Amino acid sequence: MVFSFHVFTAILAGWTGPGRAVETGASVEEARPPVAWDDRRFLAVEDIRPGMTGYGLTVISGTRIDTFHVEVIAVRRNFFPQSDVILARGSGAGMELSGIVAGMSGSPVYIDGRLAGALAYGWPFMRDPIMGITPIGEMLGLSAVEARPAEPASSPATARPERRAIWRELLRTTALTSRELVSGLLMGEAAPRSADGARVVATPLWTSGLDPRASAELGEWLAPHGVVPMAAGGTSQAEGAAPGAESLVPGGSIGLQFARGDISLAAIGTVTMREGDRVLAFGHPMFPRGRSRYPMASATIELVMPRLDDSFKLGSAQRAVGTVDLDLKNGIGGSVGTPPPMIPFRLTLKDNLPGAERIFNIELMDDEPLLPVLAAISTLNCAMAAGADAARRRAAGARRLSRHCHRRRRAVQFHRTEPTARPAHRGRFRQLRHHRNRPCRR
Repeated sequence: MVFSFHVFTAILAGWTGPGRAVETGASVEEARPPVAWDDRRFLAVEDIRPGMTGYGLTVISGTRIDTFHVEVIAVRRNFFPQSDVILARGSGAGMELSGIVAGMSGSPVYIDGRLAGALAYGWPFMRDPIMGITPIGEMLGLSAVEARPAEPASSPATARPERRAIWRELLRTTALTSRELVSGLLMGEAAPRSADGARVVATPLWTSGLDPRASAELGEWLAPHGVVPMAAGGTSQAEGAAPGAESLVPGGSIGLQFARGDISLAAIGTVTMREGDRVLAFGHPMFPRGRSRYPMASATIELVMPRLDDSFKLGSAQRAVGTVDLDLKNGIGGSVGTPPPMIPFRLTLKDNLPGAERIFNIELMDDEPLLPVLAAISTLNCAMAAGADAARRRAAGARRLSRHCHRRRRAVQFHRTEPTARPAHRGRFRQLRHHRNRPCRR
């Protein structure tokens, strides 16, 4: 089966249709004022000193919020452009064994009883659980949503020739591969990383129903952003028993649903702060593109998988409970409420073998930059799943044909060497060894 990437681009570009406005659920989004600074609630980075101690919150199992201890090492000014980082050493909650765990991004850190920031950065292969904390002052801007009317989508029929010319020119004038170029243009700049190896804490992308080869392909697309696909499987928990928006509290787990249905993809982090229906999380970007429309979901944690490089949380996303509408360098912000609609994606694969038709029903996140990648990976995964079934059928048919051919030749195959073969068959074995393969005639 051969699939063309531009076919999916054309199909998905026509989702909104020429001149049709993108549906956002409201013509103008509600403007919210940012959370006002309160010295009784928040600790300014200027007031943090080495040796100060505090605690952090995160989920280790289920939805129960556990506590880990934090000791400030230093405050690094301008660690990233116009961004400070608080360096601290963690302990407790199994961190001595697992270190900083993928999925802890956004875990709130309290010092002197006040919110100081969110766990966001780490170093690979560290002997001590050293963490980098994004100051809370740099995250409070995520609590505001500027009013902006819905923008009409451009007509794909008129824009396609110019876009193709731009793509050809970019590929000709840059030394990047097509994958690197498309990844950078579609999903924004890579996650920040310092020269000494400091990087954002990896974001686990829990996958279900994804072939390992498709998962590896998706991992190459998402690796620059610190997102790591991890097979997690589905959940047997009933829909009514699944946690809802009430679990999105400081230290609780939060999920971003990329796909659901026969394929499930969900990125997992931790809630830093909740103000009414407004939620702040991660402490670093997902894909730093500014405004976004990611479905926000609750999540449960099964266990923490300790590893030498990147330990990670294993679990599953639950119900969609809102929308992540801001994706900036200091974190993500969203609102609890009606989640954004997802795009239904139905794929039917047929083969010339009887009973080989497979139908896949998937819902994909309605995100214009990421949608072509999700559609291509979903198609690749479905083709691999159907191809594996067809390969097994063909192999079974080939074995039956092989047995038929050998019976017609009155030949017996041996899987043992000649000295160990039974004496009555040694002559036949010698005859088979020198027999020339001829096509089988019916």
